[in-house]
Amino acid sequence: MLQKASQASALPAQMEVAVRPKGSRQKRTPYEKRYEESRARLLETFVPDADLDDIEVIYGPEDPRDFYGNRFENAPKSNQVLHAETMNLIEMIDQNDGVIPGDPEERELYETQIGHLDWWALNDVDGKLSPKSWHFMGPPGSGKTLLPCSAAMIIFSRLQMRGEISGNIAYCTAKSHHLPSKVRNTDGRRNHILRASHRALTQKDLKRWRRLLMKADKDFMKTFFPPRIWNSLEETPVSTVPEAIELLDRLAADRGLTYEEEHQPLKRQIAMMLVGQAAIVPDTHKESSIIEMAALPKTDDDQTRALTGDAVMGLPDEASIYAPTAVGVSTASLEDANIILTPATLFTSSRQVERHSDAVHQNVAAVICDEAQRRHAVAFQEPVHTASGNVPFVVAAGSVRYNKQWDRESPAMSVLELIRRGILPHLGVQMFPSAEEEHYPAESTKAVLQLLEEFFKKLELYKKLGIAQPEERNTVLVVHSKLIDVVIDDVRAMFPKRLNAQVRPYYGNDEDREILEDWFDTERGGTNVLVLPPSIKESMHLASLRRLVIGCRVSADALFHLTGRLYHGQGMDDPNDRMLLSMQQVADSNLTVTPFTVLSHGQDFDTAGFMWANGQALMSDAAFMADKKRVGNKHKKYDGVRIP
Repeated sequence: MLQKASQASALPAQMEVAVRPKGSRQKRTPYEKRYEESRARLLETFVPDADLDDIEVIYGPEDPRDFYGNRFENAPKSNQVLHAETMNLIEMIDQNDGVIPGDPEERELYETQIGHLDWWALNDVDGKLSPKSWHFMGPPGSGKTLLPCSAAMIIFSRLQMRGEISGNIAYCTAKSHHLPSKVRNTDGRRNHILRASHRALTQKDLKRWRRLLMKADKDFMKTFFPPRIWNSLEETPVSTVPEAIELLDRLAADRGLTYEEEHQPLKRQIAMMLVGQAAIVPDTHKESSIIEMAALPKTDDDQTRALTGDAVMGLPDEASIYAPTAVGVSTASLEDANIILTPATLFTSSRQVERHSDAVHQNVAAVICDEAQRRHAVAFQEPVHTASGNVPFVVAAGSVRYNKQWDRESPAMSVLELIRRGILPHLGVQMFPSAEEEHYPAESTKAVLQLLEEFFKKLELYKKLGIAQPEERNTVLVVHSKLIDVVIDDVRAMFPKRLNAQVRPYYGNDEDREILEDWFDTERGGTNVLVLPPSIKESMHLASLRRLVIGCRVSADALFHLTGRLYHGQGMDDPNDRMLLSMQQVADSNLTVTPFTVLSHGQDFDTAGFMWANGQALMSDAAFMADKKRVGNKHKKYDGVRIP
């Protein structure tokens, strides 16, 4: 937890900044020294004139006296205190070896993240033209949730505690299903899934569980758990599997029933669900399956224990928090909260604006939006200004620039540069079939057979590099929604001949998302494969994802965002290792929607067509050139394909 308000660093009125003539020998104040250090570090991290999209980036004057004697001194008080707190956080991070104080995972910030905080400090005051909105640009996987979003929440909440800004702080995500992963870390997510003590078993849980269990074994549930008996489980809490089994046996005996041998496995799984050691999700063909999960140690009943994610790091214990019911962390109503966790639609939906204008929008001081997408600052500011006459601060992060109007646009670093600096992983590409081979219509039987054949194909280049083969890596397989069940049946049938693997579908239900994320990232000594439709292009965070297979038609936007899931992969220590994007070309697809046209790879290819070694690195200059030299003209030896 960050220091309390009474221990906070000096406020702007105490900054000891004086307007001194240039050439004065008077020593620099601590803030002036910090300004010089931040500006120098910013220029070293984000070299001027090397930014993406020719965005005009403001780096601030070289002399700190110009900054504090003009931009700061003539700025509104709210911007002055924002600047002071931003500089204070920079100082705390520097003193804490590059880690945000209060981060339970103690992650050292990337140089680009610290650079963005330096840039914000140089751009949060500008005299009477002081900005009210800032857009931070960074590719997927570059750490935008931690900084700027987490940093902004820390800064604004500290100012709120001291009364330096008046009003609520709203933390927004582009869509409702993005919010849970921002407010819960891995342990918090599992606590939520397994109904740990902060989130007791409810009738809603029981109703959903029974519906899914009916699909698993309808006769069993009708016999042993008619609705009245099943709903009574809420009234008798149990803490261990033996206790739960004893309860289930007693409920059956009271009705003159006995579990036969074939009933024992499902009875035990239900017992595990009751004590938080298993979860249930839909499976193929409208059935369901139970996932056994390692239980976490129980915590106390303090509901705010659920607040473990980056978005809420550093919030004071006494914060009054509102979040949607699905997140399960609210301590106050929407009207009474001073921290609001919400989808962006609270500000951008005309229906929600009309409904909540008087109770919410008239009292908002700052809005933080993780992945603003096509929204711009005015979309968040307008409902607040209409309700209150005030213009809130807006801090937003984004992976694509949409030429929207922001007061300040941050410098940015390309994916290639982030890979070079070791922040993002290398990305290899596998394309099939070759241009001279037959392409089948999407969703046809022959296209599915071709997809399955390539799914299990070993890559010669990977053998050469000593990289684990694609079928050995945790994989997301993207197919048309109507083919999910068919493809899973085939993959499940083929995997046992090769490897130990678990294959599961995800149909897009919010209630299943965290369960399947936890399942996917849990090491079981085999391969985890998640099959989903392209519409779910940016909804899941899968830290152990190593391979993305696209076996259907996708748009350029979907391909870009699906590839972004790969950049979130973690834990790749081998410098030769790489994520793998496998993509099938079909007869009725747009053949220009490929990694070679959609991704900013920085390489030159012959527009008339070229040869490609499957698995070759595309997104990395060094790895691309090394592979090109390694393959040479021996494309046939390395699974070569012709790209049209």
